Amino acid sequence: FIPLGGEGRRGRGRGRKRGGREGLGGGGEQLKRNIGRGGGRPLFTVGGPMTQFSGGSSSVQPRVFRFTGTGPGNREEQGKVVSQGPTMYVGEQENTASGGLRPIVIDGSNVAMSHGMNTVFSSKGIELVVKYFRARGHQKIVAFVPQYRNKPNQSTDRELLEQLHKSGNLVYTPSREVGNTRITSYDDTFILDYAAMHGGVVVTRDNYRDLANEKAAWLEVVQKRILMPTFVGDDLMFPHDPLGRNGPTLDAFLKF
Repeated sequence: FIPLGGEGRRGRGRGRKRGGREGLGGGGEQLKRNIGRGGGRPLFTVGGPMTQFSGGSSSVQPRVFRFTGTGPGNREEQGKVVSQGPTMYVGEQENTASGGLRPIVIDGSNVAMSHGMNTVFSSKGIELVVKYFRARGHQKIVAFVPQYRNKPNQSTDRELLEQLHKSGNLVYTPSREVGNTRITSYDDTFILDYAAMHGGVVVTRDNYRDLANEKAAWLEVVQKRILMPTFVGDDLMFPHDPLGRNGPTLDAFLKF
């Protein structure tokens, strides 16, 4: 658990990503008011965004905060929780022959918040990306999303997330609750590990500044295989030149 205090973590592209992941969004006084409404401590999240949805069975919906801070004792000074040993067993490898289509790895939280105008976690945003790459012929398309998002009032369409999960296009990263604390593993590390191991292209608006230099394989993904989406309502657009004007075309970028 990361204690209160300090400023929020990097924007994560998700400020960008989640519209509120870089801090409390309401300041100290807002936090006091939230606690007062809930009749106790708010629900703290280790690794999650700050997003609230109305509705549900209770008239009081707990706010979800991420506290990382930039002062003494914060996560940056303590060192990030990045294992040096293996955290992944690789089963059957995809065909990586030259000219084959790369796996698509979707930063589910980033994409959903981007489609939701950095206000709500829009499940449809993930679905649009999956549909786009299916139409392009990609066989492996997977979005990574923290597991608490399949709970009520944590997304715009819980059933759609479950449909994507059952189809194999979405996996849930670890998240559990102990008392009133939600412990959520850092979903970005799953995204970068999977993309590095399988040569995947990561669909996100995140730059992963806090993780890029932790591992050489992650840095390669960030430098060479990030594909940024643009949403115009429900229209989804990608750049013709993902690595800039001197780089490859989108067609070449998506191939081994």
